[in-house]
Amino acid sequence: MISKIESIVCAGENISPALLHSKSKLGPIKTARQIICWIAKQETRMSLVAIGAYYGQGHCNVINSIKIVNNLIDTEPLFESKVKGYHNKIIRYKVTFNRIDECTLLLANLNNKIQSLFSELTEANLQITSLKNEIQSINNYK
Repeated sequence: MISKIESIVCAGENISPALLHSKSKLGPIKTARQIICWIAKQETRMSLVAIGAYYGQGHCNVINSIKIVNNLIDTEPLFESKVKGYHNKIIRYKVTFNRIDECTLLLANLNNKIQSLFSELTEANLQITSLKNEIQSINNYK
């Protein structure tokens, strides 16, 4: 999920994902990383340690990133709008992904039912064939 967050933020910020994994502390790169950490904390079950490790950083950097993003959201309406836009895209992605999972489960259940019905039809067909053979045998006996 964090890679999807990364791709959405990178596309919006026009930054290469490779730059985020570098040691660069340039403003736009650092800010994109901070936004990703903030969204990852909101929308994943990843620990702060795991989020930091994704970028080769410690959990303290993630905590600081979250504080910085929260502060910018509170003080800069344009920044808030941008971050909420990325966040909403992730939420829509999760909803779509969950629906796909639900559909996949439904299809698997339908497939199992179809296989079961096919087995029952095959068995019924065998019984019909057996009955036809018995009738034929009786008719031949007469």
